[in-house]
Amino acid sequence: MMKKAQFFSILLLVIFSFFSLISCNSTSITGPNLINFTPTPSTLPIPSHTNTPLPTPTSTPDYSNLKVLLFISGTLGDHSYFDLFTKGIQLAQQEYRFSLQTVESGWGAINYVGSFTETLANGTYDIVVAFGDAMRWSVETEAAKYPGTKFILLDGKVNSGLKNIFSGPVNKEKAAYIAGLYAGYMTSNTSLQGINADTKIGAIGISNDFVNNQVLMSFRNGAIDAGLKIKDVMIENVDALQKIKDSKRIATQMYLNGADIIFLFSDLADYGGAQAAFELGHYVIGMGKDYAGTLSYSNSQLTNNVLTSAVIKPDLIAYDAITKALDKTLPFGSMISYGINGGFVGLVKNENFEQLSPPDLKEKITLAEQELSKPKILFVMNNSWEDDLFSDFMRSNYEQAANNSNLQYSILQLDEINSDLESKWESVFVYNTFDVLITSGEEAVEHVTYYAQLFPNHKFILIGGKVDFFSNYLPNVYSASFRTNEAFYLAGMYASLMTKTSTISMINPDAIIGVVAGVDDKPYLDNRIKAFKQGATDAGLDANSILVNYSGGFFENQNAATAAGNIYNQKADMILNLSGPAGGGIIQSAQEEGFYMIEYTSGGNPAEINSNPDEAPFILTSVFENREKVMMDILTKIEKGEMIYGQLETLGLSTGMIGIDKSGNFERLTPESIKTEIENTEKKIIDHEIFILPEYIPGLYF
Repeated sequence: MMKKAQFFSILLLVIFSFFSLISCNSTSITGPNLINFTPTPSTLPIPSHTNTPLPTPTSTPDYSNLKVLLFISGTLGDHSYFDLFTKGIQLAQQEYRFSLQTVESGWGAINYVGSFTETLANGTYDIVVAFGDAMRWSVETEAAKYPGTKFILLDGKVNSGLKNIFSGPVNKEKAAYIAGLYAGYMTSNTSLQGINADTKIGAIGISNDFVNNQVLMSFRNGAIDAGLKIKDVMIENVDALQKIKDSKRIATQMYLNGADIIFLFSDLADYGGAQAAFELGHYVIGMGKDYAGTLSYSNSQLTNNVLTSAVIKPDLIAYDAITKALDKTLPFGSMISYGINGGFVGLVKNENFEQLSPPDLKEKITLAEQELSKPKILFVMNNSWEDDLFSDFMRSNYEQAANNSNLQYSILQLDEINSDLESKWESVFVYNTFDVLITSGEEAVEHVTYYAQLFPNHKFILIGGKVDFFSNYLPNVYSASFRTNEAFYLAGMYASLMTKTSTISMINPDAIIGVVAGVDDKPYLDNRIKAFKQGATDAGLDANSILVNYSGGFFENQNAATAAGNIYNQKADMILNLSGPAGGGIIQSAQEEGFYMIEYTSGGNPAEINSNPDEAPFILTSVFENREKVMMDILTKIEKGEMIYGQLETLGLSTGMIGIDKSGNFERLTPESIKTEIENTEKKIIDHEIFILPEYIPGLYF
């Protein structure tokens, strides 16, 4: 018996090897005890859910020696997620004729983790393609072992920064938002049988799933923007086991409570929601897949109750990624989100949608999709001390820059200083729909770093703060830091040179200058005072001749006037304002005492800001950060699609974004010799010939 068994085993092996050799160079390998199913473009029964057809294969160079591994962390045959990804890869194979090997691991980490490791250990591949965020750890681990192999993870994000990985997360939130907008409008269409007068809808997700929760929140936000109230959008979750009976029970209760449309994002449990809609005569909206198309293979009678679906289009995504990889245009080492632009996500315009949706609703959805294809900006006022100091300037900068662009924007002021800032930051992502978040200040660094990793589909821009790109992989973050200490150094040098020039009106012979700051417990302020002092002492002024006083806050004009008066009474003839809006008290004191002030502004053109005819004669110059210009440059790049993320840019004197104002009194009163000295010093700073105290960084104090 043993010999016969060995004989038949060898015979089967020979037959299998023979058919493998005569087949095309696309192969499929399954995990243990799995049925071998390899769909092909000609036989695969996949629902047609996309309005954007896949490209027609064309003649291309020969890639027959290039080996691609398509790793399925489950099994094929679902007529949806993995099958559609496979369809896109296979169409690319028809066009590029590379060698394709498909591996199905079976469901669950216990299968796909080991299978992925074993497959790579036993084969040599040029490109490896995998799908889903669950594969992130495996892709990161194996990519580090095989630096010569390119890894593509789609519908997932990788935070390792390895140069041989490309990850393409999918922006499901925008698709869900459109679905919520549609449901919010559709629930008022009482002329349609199954729609009642209660204007209530529902959504069913999976508990303890972060991504799932964000999708549900986006759906709700869309419904609210359509006119519904929060209480009119019922949201509940099934547990991780995704039991169909639980989804059916929840959906039934929602319908009995007045809902007529339910958004389904509970994976396998979606079927229960569809059953409840069919039995009670109401509707559902699918998520992630063309749910009507999927149901047509299992229970076609349920399809009439599916109004539409918010879908991702795996076939288009997979085709886009693999063809760009072959054309060497896929940016490995980075992460790019797939969204509405390019048609990678959207609402299915199937037969039900076309027949049941009123014409005006179709038009609203089309317009909404067009608007969503444009980046939406959310400016967040972070309540950092710097925002308090320059809140009016920052809001003005945001509005001025945004109004000069064609971008949608909104400004969100986080609540009062004493409120729970952490919970306020969390609420930003729950209650707002946006593509790019822009905020400012070093105090926002921690929040930007944290949330940028949680939300890879969003872009983050931090102005006036330094994000640590060495310790964190943040391809969706741009950080612009001002080297303002260069300007403070220059202002200190200028003040030192001017106070020793007693031939100028309102400058006395005592060579004393001062600083009035808002508070004495802000390292950021102390750092700027030191840079100002460094410039003054380098120009020959004794450190004891630089007086510092505090106003006790940023809005107390009278306190600032008193603090400035004390300094002027000690024979100072010019004071640097570091007390923000309270600087109005300093200028008042300067007018009364007959001396000068050096202003500090983070607004736009300092000449315009200092144009008050009553105050201008007493402002010798200004230290400026032209954040308005920075914002306009950033928004222009966003609008043109030229914004580069994943970098820290430092803006110093050489960029013209910071400096000291050379108009007004500077131009009129400054001796030519001092102007020349300032110009020469600027050149030395730009050429790094002068070491200036670095800007303050939280946790690293100078």
